[in-house]
Order: sequence, then C-alpha cells, then structure tokens
Amino acid sequence: SCEEGSECRAEANACVRRSCDGDHTVKGADGTAYDCTPYKCDDDGACRQNCTSVRDCVAPAICDPSGKCVPSPTDDSAGCSVRGEGSTGSFACLGVALIALVAAGRRRRADTSDRSRG
Repeated sequence: SCEEGSECRAEANACVRRSCDGDHTVKGADGTAYDCTPYKCDDDGACRQNCTSVRDCVAPAICDPSGKCVPSPTDDSAGCSVRGEGSTGSFACLGVALIALVAAGRRRRADTSDRSRG
C-alpha cells in the first residue's frame, strides 16, 4: 500500500506520487491527467471533494455555505454588476453612468448659453 498522495504502479512495483499540474489538473502515476473542476487539486495531488473558500474552487465557481463549489450566481457578461471585495472594475458601470451624466450636463449648459446669445 502507498502513502497518501501516491499511487501504486504495479509494473514498476513502486509507489509514485501524484502531482497537481496547474490548479485543477491532477497527473496520475501513469501520466493520465484528471480534471478536478469545479474543485482545485490539493497539495497531495488529489482532487478536493469540498471547499472552505472560493480559493478551493476553479473560477468562476464559488464555495457555497455547504462546502460545495457551485456556479457563480452572477454572470458578468450579462451587463452591469457590482462585484465583491478584491475584484477589479468593481464599479465600472457606476463610472460609466457618472461620465454620461457629466457629459449630459455640459451639453445642457452649452445649449442654454447658445440660446442666450442668439
């Protein structure tokens, strides 16, 4: 029997360590790759079976309260959204809206000043 994180390779009569190639692909002793998605692989080269944070899941999956990696409830491609802590572009849609309001205000002022001259 082999220790945790290793597989028995019968033809070589030896234990060979599994490895994590990237963050969610496990390479077995025979070179076969296994995709762990939606989970990432752990330090022992095995697929996780549960999660304690989003770091244990392959993006865009998130860790739900029951410890399972599940699809994210938001779809960024669907339009504007406000993301949580640590994301870049968190308020991109708000910024676009503010720029549009400023531009509309400047246009309105320019229109009223043109009318007062004419």
